[in-house]
Amino acid sequence: HIYRSLDAVRARSRKLANDDEYVKKWLGMVTTNVVGPSGFRFQARVYDTPAKPDTQANNAIEAAWSRFSKKGVCDVTGRQSLTGLEQMAIKAAARDGEFLFQIIRGSAAANPFGIALQQLDVDRLATTLNRPADRSANAIRMGVELNAYGRPVAYHLKSAHPGDLYQSTSGVQAAQYLRIPAEDIIHEFICDRPEQVRGMPWAHAAMIRLNNLGGYEEAAVIAARVGASKMGFFTTPDGQAEVLSTG
Repeated sequence: HIYRSLDAVRARSRKLANDDEYVKKWLGMVTTNVVGPSGFRFQARVYDTPAKPDTQANNAIEAAWSRFSKKGVCDVTGRQSLTGLEQMAIKAAARDGEFLFQIIRGSAAANPFGIALQQLDVDRLATTLNRPADRSANAIRMGVELNAYGRPVAYHLKSAHPGDLYQSTSGVQAAQYLRIPAEDIIHEFICDRPEQVRGMPWAHAAMIRLNNLGGYEEAAVIAARVGASKMGFFTTPDGQAEVLSTG
């Protein structure tokens, strides 16, 4: 069941991504082959009539998209361009099984377009928050609030990243969860079965083999080092050096 294993499998996947050269290379290949160095290309298709494209409108839309995609505009933190966000998203999808963005609207977006994106670590999504549906409240499954048909209506995010140590040392206790409407969240993953609400790391089926392979290679290297470090000594009963002397 995903609920029982998701956080643990994601942590193991991240460890492999940091420590295993095969997984690190694979993530680089995923990023290169899906997104590429320049990201996805946007091309407007506005027509005056079914056979006549509106070139002026298309050029204006594409120019605006190009301005929005620049570093410091589309990313509310100001650190990434749209291509950078796309690259991080596909890497998160492969490593963590899912990616998460919050849509920031209005003046908080801090750009002329009034809309920006903030990429969130999926650790912020409260896997352990679950409740059944009743007459007054929707069901929550692993932090995702669902209506009666299984459609996400809200996401329950931890108010701070669990890795922020200052939260536990400052003595300040903020609200534990934030409820964000689904229309302000982009949450994507590969769905392998009906009614699945969270994604699993793509490499989860190979993790045991990769871990065993890493352990085998480490043991083989240690054995080789031990073998290369063995020494021998020639001795004689009376300790005469002439036995080995060639001079």
